[in-house]
Amino acid sequence: MVWSVDMDDFNGTVCGGGTKYPLISAMREELRGVSRASNSKDVDWSAIATTITEVVVKKPEAYKIPVTEVLSKAKKSVASHKNQLVFNTPNNKKREAQTICYLTNWSHKRPGAGRFTPEDIDSSLCTHIIYAFATLKNHLLSESNDKDAEMYERLIALREKNPDVKILLAIGGWAFGSTPFKELTSNTFRMNQFVYEAIDFLREYKFDGLDVDWEYPRGADDRNSYVNLLKELRVAFEGEAKSTNLPKLILSAAVPASFEAIAAGERGDVRRVGQCHNVPRGQARLHALLHVRRRAQASHALPGQSGLQPQPERLRLARERRGLPPSHAGPAGLRETRQSCVAPKL
Repeated sequence: MVWSVDMDDFNGTVCGGGTKYPLISAMREELRGVSRASNSKDVDWSAIATTITEVVVKKPEAYKIPVTEVLSKAKKSVASHKNQLVFNTPNNKKREAQTICYLTNWSHKRPGAGRFTPEDIDSSLCTHIIYAFATLKNHLLSESNDKDAEMYERLIALREKNPDVKILLAIGGWAFGSTPFKELTSNTFRMNQFVYEAIDFLREYKFDGLDVDWEYPRGADDRNSYVNLLKELRVAFEGEAKSTNLPKLILSAAVPASFEAIAAGERGDVRRVGQCHNVPRGQARLHALLHVRRRAQASHALPGQSGLQPQPERLRLARERRGLPPSHAGPAGLRETRQSCVAPKL
């Protein structure tokens, strides 16, 4: 999964070598066996980043702990948790590898070289494209701005070049918050109306499915509300497909990666687990790791420990960071108009 297609080097002028979409193209080649153009070359980063800046942090003195104390606590821990181990069993039902790409509805508003429109997408690059984000108006699925309807039409036109590409609409996101979802799911009639109106909305604009991004649920009440919403959508999608003989709408969901939310039970059959960078905490790190690092926070492993079935074919390439302390925001570059943790000077 890629967040987002409009943040790759889509015109081949930033990373060097004249290669368009170098990151996503490499993913596609590795996961799906689709070769890049014959003149495409991997970027020689050593030639681009000629210097390495290392910050030396003085480590505190080691704290000595008596061995007997450690052993006594270890024995107690093993005894109390031996029945609580969770083993993930890989899903034996193999599916074709997928490259799923988000497209943001604000990328076309960027000035200059950073401006990105649906026509800039290579239709063979991604198996799925998710347009982010729609919103709620009067508790119903709706365009988030007056340009969205036009963008929907232009995005759907990609099927003329690649009839197999699946195009979904995402609702929610990190800026959406929990309040609209809470209000939506607090009333069963209201939620059911949303579900069936959403089907009409998706069919009207010819989307292949819906991606629900309730990113900040908290506690048992939110957990149950989120699960109920997804259940209602799934049942309705299946029923509508049977009654109309149309392909079933795809349902995907984003779940939070925070310890609090996962401890409250936010888990299930998910398409991605994401966590935006958190500037107030002063941490920045790639969160979509392929392997667990020894120094990673314990919460990074919680999704797997909670019983989520791993999907080895899926890889999320994200621009958010988590874990390391940044010294300051980066200067605005070609793609961004303001300083931020994700605005390197290119």
